[in-house]
Amino acid sequence: MAQRYIPSFIILVILLCLVSSTGADDYSPEINFWPVFYYNKDNGEKVIEVFYPFFSSVKRKDTGIVSFRPVYSVKKIPAEEYRRSEIIWPLSYAVRSRDRRYRRIFPFYTYTKDTTSDVPEKDIVVFPFFYSRNYNGEDFALFPFYGKFSERFGHNTIRFVLWPIYTMVADDDRKAWNVVWPIFNYSKYVKGDGYGYKFWPFYGKHEKKGAYEKGFIMWPFYTYIHADIKNVGKYKGWGAIPFYVSEKSPVSRARSILWPLFNHIKSKTEEYERWDYPFPIASKIKSEKRYKNSFLPFWLINRTPDSETLSIAFPFFWSFNYRTGPFLKIKTVRFVPLYWKRDEYLIKEGKHAGLRQVWPFFKQEEEFNHSTRLEVPSLYPLLHDEPWERNWGPFFSLYKQSHDTTTDVKTIRFLWRLFHKKSSPRFFYLEMAPLFSLYKDRSGEDIHFSFVGNMFTYKKNTVGRHIRLFHFLKIPLGPAAEGKRGSHSW
Repeated sequence: MAQRYIPSFIILVILLCLVSSTGADDYSPEINFWPVFYYNKDNGEKVIEVFYPFFSSVKRKDTGIVSFRPVYSVKKIPAEEYRRSEIIWPLSYAVRSRDRRYRRIFPFYTYTKDTTSDVPEKDIVVFPFFYSRNYNGEDFALFPFYGKFSERFGHNTIRFVLWPIYTMVADDDRKAWNVVWPIFNYSKYVKGDGYGYKFWPFYGKHEKKGAYEKGFIMWPFYTYIHADIKNVGKYKGWGAIPFYVSEKSPVSRARSILWPLFNHIKSKTEEYERWDYPFPIASKIKSEKRYKNSFLPFWLINRTPDSETLSIAFPFFWSFNYRTGPFLKIKTVRFVPLYWKRDEYLIKEGKHAGLRQVWPFFKQEEEFNHSTRLEVPSLYPLLHDEPWERNWGPFFSLYKQSHDTTTDVKTIRFLWRLFHKKSSPRFFYLEMAPLFSLYKDRSGEDIHFSFVGNMFTYKKNTVGRHIRLFHFLKIPLGPAAEGKRGSHSW
């Protein structure tokens, strides 16, 4: 059986030998049998592609990326001690940096370790059975048998044994014990005269003298609460849920019929009034700081001092304008999933970034530094995402065009590398893989032409001119003509 793999192994060895045999002074790509095999080393960047887009490796001065699409990919930044690996993204990925570790396998497992503070934190979750965390103490849970949590789920401490048989919840001022939750409960306050108990759903009462009293009889048919709110006054509420609920205080009044369908809330101090008829289909809110009018799915209008949302046929069409003071302004228009327009403005700097997408046909993006990207088609419905590009993007992008303003390099690619054009004020490069490639320095002093995967190459630079056949045979053509430097036009 091993004999079946010998020819492939021999071909791979030959290709590697060809790579090593190519002179370091030759312009890349040194070997181009794309899409079977491609090797390129140029200006500190090394690219290897095998049966692209399934395997690729890109190594730059500060970053390394290896992808076995769509199964596995890894990105490394050695100077920052950063490493991100993905297995069948987005189901599983791991991130490691100088002070932090994170791993997730959706939806069952997460692991976090953070050493940025004096007290290291480690958090492990195997949902829903196991929890473990070290942070100002130790958390441990083997659900449903035993568990102890600190600073989770909105409480200081939670303990349980054979949940829901026994549960204890502790906060700064109150402790509560539950037996066969939620049926039996007893609670008391650490400070002050307060207590509570319930035998759900028949009867329950919680009271703290001078603060409040609340309870129920045959829940949810009758519930009540009486409270004395500081700087406000007495608050009274009662209800026969879901038929009728009433809440009254010196500053507000609220009523509900068939809660939560029909509600009316009115605040006297904030000049706030809300109607739901019925919630969440139709609602109206009016105050000094907010106005909302909705009748879903037909329309939605929501305004605040910093934002405005307008939707028609919610959630298919909507526009959103948002502003954070004098710093950032965002304008978005979406017709889900077909159209997306997004503009971001750095107001003080006078900079703009934008996105235009007509799904699934194309997506065009512009960054704050005026760098641009265009891809056709565009199946990913969100903003530019590196993990998507590393693991899935190359399978679906037929045409890509970009302009990197930091280097002033413009790139066009069609069918990955079948047609590849790259240009800048410094050079021009054209490739039709695997037939030919042409590189020309803008000064005309450096020219490189290759045919059929560099089986035949011609090169001219300030040192001289030569022809190379089959990667091995180099035929000098003499020194470069001094008088003709910079006169080439390809």
